Amino acid sequence: MDPGGPPQQNGTVYDLPGPMQARPAWEISLPFFQPTGPLDSILMGILQRQRSLATENTPSSLLTGPYHPDLRALMNPEMSNNTHPVASVVCNLARRLEYVGFAEKAAALFLVYRFIQWQISPMLETYQNMPDWFRPGPSQLTTAHPFVTSLVIWGTLRDVMIGDQQKYATEEFITTYQMCITVNWPFRDEDILVFVGEELRLTDAFIRHIDTQANWSLNEPFQRRYPELRDVCRFS
Repeated sequence: MDPGGPPQQNGTVYDLPGPMQARPAWEISLPFFQPTGPLDSILMGILQRQRSLATENTPSSLLTGPYHPDLRALMNPEMSNNTHPVASVVCNLARRLEYVGFAEKAAALFLVYRFIQWQISPMLETYQNMPDWFRPGPSQLTTAHPFVTSLVIWGTLRDVMIGDQQKYATEEFITTYQMCITVNWPFRDEDILVFVGEELRLTDAFIRHIDTQANWSLNEPFQRRYPELRDVCRFS
């Protein structure tokens, strides 16, 4: 594969303005606003910290963490020092946030982990580790926005949020979204995690499930609050 060309499976080289023109999407660091709340502050903090280590000739894999995050810190905060810093920070954050259920917490954690890995080390490999529908579109590549906006499941919804940030780039919107997003996992919570040696990982079945965008939806409180968004996401 030509390293200057797009990934073969989805071909994401966008028609971008100015100095970004013809650059592959995976090489671009997204234009984020400075953090305005604790969630953005924590995520931007680990991103900037790991990026700063790159100047010390640290191998990329040590900066980003392993392909499969060790999730022991999600279940036991005392394990935070025994896992990679990126996994540890994301686990500690997910543990404190409120979701519909454990499946949604684990799913959101995994996607955030993948996204941060790519932004720490913007290369083809980390880019392709994200589901194709989770990769940023032109609006995210060209328009400054809050970090958490890029973590929304639907690209069409991200576009609307970036296009009307006064209405949708708000704490109320993000909180409502977070508490209403569901991954519709049809099995037990016990089927989400598995020990591999000493590490605690997501099961392959769960990863396959959350990598399918059609399995995600937003439930009734979000639908009542934002009915105008029906066509840019999936309502339960």
